[in-house]
Amino acid sequence: MELKPLWLVHLHNNLKMV
Repeated sequence: MELKPLWLVHLHNNLKMV
């Protein structure tokens, strides 16, 4: 499990939601 910036995680989640 690699650490990633919170903004990146949120962005990825948003992309998956759309």
